[in-house]
Amino acid sequence: MAGDIHEKIFGGNAAGSAAVRNSIGRKHMGKKGQVTIFMVLGIIILIVGSVYLYTREERVSAAIGPGTEVQIEQVPSEFLPVQSFVEGCLGQAGKEGLKLIGEHGGFVSLLENNIRTKPEPTESDAVAMAPGSSYSIPYWWYLASGNSCEDSCQFTMVPDSKLSLKKSPGKVSIEGQLEKYIGEKIGICLDSFKELRNQGFDIREQGSPNARVTVARGQVQLFLTYPILASRSGEKELKQFITDLPIDLPVIYNAAESVAKIEAQLHFLERHTLNLLSGYGRLNNDFPPAFFEMRPGTSSPVLWTKSKVKEIITDYVLTPNIALLKVYGTRNYEPYPFPSGSLADSLYNSGMLVPGTFNWSNIDITIEYNPFWPIYFDLDCGDVCGPETIADMAITRLILNIYRFVYKVSFPAKVTIFDPDAFNREGFTFTYFLEANIRNNRPMLTDYVGSALNNPLGASQLCNLNNRNSGEYTLEAKDSLTQNPIQDVQVTFTDGAETCLIGTITDGTLTTKLPIALDALLTFAKQGYLSSTQRVLPRLDQKEKVRAELAPLLNKKFELRKQVLQRSPNANYWTSGLTEALDKEENGFVLLTRLGNPFEQQFSSGSDFLGNQTQLSGIQIAPGEYEVSISLFDDRNITIIDRNTILPEGPFTFSVGSGFRTGGALFKFNFTPYNIKKENFTFLALNPDLHPIPVNERTVDDLSFIQEIDNQSGRYWFRLTEQLREVPEQ
Repeated sequence: MAGDIHEKIFGGNAAGSAAVRNSIGRKHMGKKGQVTIFMVLGIIILIVGSVYLYTREERVSAAIGPGTEVQIEQVPSEFLPVQSFVEGCLGQAGKEGLKLIGEHGGFVSLLENNIRTKPEPTESDAVAMAPGSSYSIPYWWYLASGNSCEDSCQFTMVPDSKLSLKKSPGKVSIEGQLEKYIGEKIGICLDSFKELRNQGFDIREQGSPNARVTVARGQVQLFLTYPILASRSGEKELKQFITDLPIDLPVIYNAAESVAKIEAQLHFLERHTLNLLSGYGRLNNDFPPAFFEMRPGTSSPVLWTKSKVKEIITDYVLTPNIALLKVYGTRNYEPYPFPSGSLADSLYNSGMLVPGTFNWSNIDITIEYNPFWPIYFDLDCGDVCGPETIADMAITRLILNIYRFVYKVSFPAKVTIFDPDAFNREGFTFTYFLEANIRNNRPMLTDYVGSALNNPLGASQLCNLNNRNSGEYTLEAKDSLTQNPIQDVQVTFTDGAETCLIGTITDGTLTTKLPIALDALLTFAKQGYLSSTQRVLPRLDQKEKVRAELAPLLNKKFELRKQVLQRSPNANYWTSGLTEALDKEENGFVLLTRLGNPFEQQFSSGSDFLGNQTQLSGIQIAPGEYEVSISLFDDRNITIIDRNTILPEGPFTFSVGSGFRTGGALFKFNFTPYNIKKENFTFLALNPDLHPIPVNERTVDDLSFIQEIDNQSGRYWFRLTEQLREVPEQ
């Protein structure tokens, strides 16, 4: 039976574009004239910091964090083997720790971070890679409540609530975990310095190793404070060791975070699955039942067992098809090799595409489901599912079998990010899970909001008042927009190993002493503002003033309109038409991603706009430069002729319906202190209008133009930003 199902659904091949092409081209996804497509569009580009390394003739300055330098004395040539050996072990321990973190979704230990693995993945914080396996990988986005929750269901976004790339108050960080791992494991490599002793060195420890890690663009910098006394013919005390690991971890981490947030906002896993269920669903118990079908009562009813439907979905719908999802702009992205202009080309090279950015062109991103990972599944029927029979013998003498099914499905999908160039082309893999949740034949939505500022922080010996020995520091915080002082700003201090609360700015300034540190960071944070970080070098009796400017988060109203594009009569080009309001059947989504500097909190904000709404939508904006991504959708069916697919009755005609992306834009815009004073904004989406074009003149090329509409944004940038650039009257 399994082989028959395999053959009927996938044309004899369980995966690959050829199977999909056969399934679509020959069966038309089980529909004669219409395919429902759940489209996803959105681009999130997150910002990474930069770190610089300088060299001097007499002394070496190594960058440890943005703008931070530590001085390391040159080592006499006689003791270079000692320095090289310790730095080699530092690099080895760092690489081992990073690989462990990559294999476990950003964590060295899941249990230590209260991430629990249960036999049922959809009731768990992590997914066991095989039944009974102790190797688990955590979710980054999942339904934290039980599968059966009906209201007040809670979702969790791990990067927002628990994990960060760089050290951050109240969160586990990759930097911090790697520091701890190196401190615990470097001794294994050093092996009591046996290798150096065999070379005639006498090594005596003068203290314990203390590691500091800084993740920078293009490299992870490892700094080890480890006083040792080395002697052979002479004697030399070495204290500080530095090595760099060649890996662009900010790009990898930000790609992972972006994909997770795109799923949370746009539900690409759920929409893809619903598209599959809609396409494969039919009145045949070797296939999943359709959402809705109606047949005369004279036909024999079709029956399914619920367990059989679950098996079909697990083994023959999810397993081969989730892997067809591709992330745009990545190294492994390439269009499926369907004939240009064909129906399969249009559907699978757009309908299965996850938004991405060319910043990810050096990494591979794959998404997959494995039947080893059990799903949560239910249908609104008993163990045996069949039609509802309706009879009206008194008047119409009509008997109907009504097939109506409501799906509840949750399943884990593994995201794997691979950087082939990391560690000098040795490669690096980062994996985590996303959870898809479908209820009532729709994506399960949530009003999820990211975690608030975590305070107060726990006590720390570092920040004990008795350990604050620097000169007095005067700390100020101003609103970057108004330049007015800000009150109730919390200031935290980080020296690379610990983070603690220094105090709160109340009357415009905070005067305090700081702990002495080789280098440190002060972070200024207030609810309603983007946090700002400043580098400091606390010294004994040294006074200093530190001023931070925080960008305010402003609640603004906006309207989404469309810049209509009209196709020429000969279909050779499109021209700009009128700017119009959205039709009542249209809706759009505006996504803003702030392109700030490395010392500012990363920020993105999104909101939808419906064509039938009578009021403006709300969105948060802070001053700064943004990437603006807009998607426009149309709930009306649009009929297209595919002249490359010829049926006996002529060219294949099909319709795309609810959820199809009919327009959009992608451009950069700077919300300055002047134009951001406006209360209301107007965003424009480019909209190639197919409705006025006669059906017999529409082609698949029209769909291709819509698919590439973001590439037209540069051409229309002045028009798209015209109303955004308007400055309100003073």
